[in-house]
Amino acid sequence: MIKQNRLYGGRVIEKEFQIPSFAANVPQGTKLSDVLDPFYWLNYHEALTPGCEVCVLSEDYELDVVLRVLKVDRLRIDVRVMTIHHEPKSKNKSKDNAQKPPRPDGLSIKWGGSKYKFMVVKDGERIEHGFSNKQDAEKYIDTAVA
Repeated sequence: MIKQNRLYGGRVIEKEFQIPSFAANVPQGTKLSDVLDPFYWLNYHEALTPGCEVCVLSEDYELDVVLRVLKVDRLRIDVRVMTIHHEPKSKNKSKDNAQKPPRPDGLSIKWGGSKYKFMVVKDGERIEHGFSNKQDAEKYIDTAVA
């Protein structure tokens, strides 16, 4: 007769009562190394507890990761990656994904964070900001230069 290992009563409980979960919507362009930094979460040291989960999704949907809080201190919060979503890279880049050559007038479009949104930059200096998407910024460049 084979003895089977079993998990006995009281060891499985509903998740929402055992593991607190948080959701964080981080700014566009945030990298995995940013959210793994022990100082990134310091503003939330009173809410986060060891063992809780933080589901992180960036505004541009490039960063999609679930973190586990390991240690909470007044000076740092240590986290580790539980799951991370990677988009498969296609070998053949489409025409839309191809990088455009730099403009001869030196103007470019960059993401300036939630405050400035998409902005038009020339030689590292912000010319105009507050565009909700890249297409609006491109239209501004086309009308301003033309």
